[in-house]
Amino acid sequence: MPFPSIIMLTHGFFPDIGGLEIAVLNFARVLADKGHDVHVVVPIKARLVKEEVIDGIRVHRFPFDWEEAYSALLQNLGIKEFRLKTTRNIQAIIDEIGQPMIIHAHGEAVVAGGWLKEQNPELKLVYTPHASLEGLKELFQAKIFGEIHFQPALEKIDIIAYHAVNLISGLKKLVDPGKIREIINFIDPNLFDPSNYITLSSRQELNLPETSPIIFSPSRVDEEKGLVELVHALPKILKKHSAAVLYIAGDLTDGLILHPSDAQRKILRKVRKVLPEHTDRVRFTGAIPYHTMPKWYAASDLIVLISRDECMPMCLLEAMAMEKPIVATTVGGIPTLLNQSTGLLIEVGSDGRASPDAVADAIIEELSQNEKRVTLKKLRKRILANFSPEAGYQKLKAIYSELID
Repeated sequence: MPFPSIIMLTHGFFPDIGGLEIAVLNFARVLADKGHDVHVVVPIKARLVKEEVIDGIRVHRFPFDWEEAYSALLQNLGIKEFRLKTTRNIQAIIDEIGQPMIIHAHGEAVVAGGWLKEQNPELKLVYTPHASLEGLKELFQAKIFGEIHFQPALEKIDIIAYHAVNLISGLKKLVDPGKIREIINFIDPNLFDPSNYITLSSRQELNLPETSPIIFSPSRVDEEKGLVELVHALPKILKKHSAAVLYIAGDLTDGLILHPSDAQRKILRKVRKVLPEHTDRVRFTGAIPYHTMPKWYAASDLIVLISRDECMPMCLLEAMAMEKPIVATTVGGIPTLLNQSTGLLIEVGSDGRASPDAVADAIIEELSQNEKRVTLKKLRKRILANFSPEAGYQKLKAIYSELID
């Protein structure tokens, strides 16, 4: 039986860059490539058009006031008006498409998905969290957002499709175990193909130092990404690799955690305090266009992700496909991707933080290993075997087929 129209309901989408945004793009793209009628419904942002087609995906953007959303969902202020406005805007798009049977909600957009299903119980609602298990627990237990909005939405979902298979046992404590299915993040193996890039020319094109060891952290500017621990590790790293430079990619934190400018200022203060004579060794790239990311991986000597919490990070899938050495923490779904033969894993403490000494030692060890090509090729082979678009499509197909049988 062919699928009905599928709506990806999300709070973020391409051209914005982030794990959720790229995962949704990849899901929608592979469905469109397979001939399915797929739509993305997302809040509109400045300079973006209301409707467009991207790689066969029909993108619909609706008016949305983020400040109003925070007041409504976190403080329960004006929630009736916000809910009415949000569901009305999304329903207008659904009516234009022609009533679909499947809404696949991503991240916190599941709240709006729950509202829509309450209005129309015939809708099939799939929910994919893009948070770690700890992040989901925080959402679930939050006094206002969790109890009033998130938990009721979870009760309305038909299937919860989760990436981190090693965390599913913990997820069963939050939702009906019978609703849980495995899904996978995946990447475009043709875009992230190391044979298409040369380290030196990539550095020249990106205006990076040609001979310095480059450490690349493809994460947003947020303490939860372990950037403070990484900065504290640099003095020890520079004693061994004096020319090393750390590049931190990604947008500044926004949303519910910190004000963007506060996040960067806090990290920069740490840099000035810890590296008073080497402040130029930490550089913020800002958001990197998605199609430029392979050049950054190619230009880098080492990829680091010292996060305190993760789900199934897209950046590690990309780095593995690019056959780059990796240093990462043993949090979330990371241990299911890497082991000590394919990357250096750092244990975290009870507070979720890695020791700066352990971070430094791991980075020094990886930068000192010049002959690791055979092992690194295993990373790409694993991605091609287990995290390909076809493998991802088969997971999606199984979930949607279950709903319409």
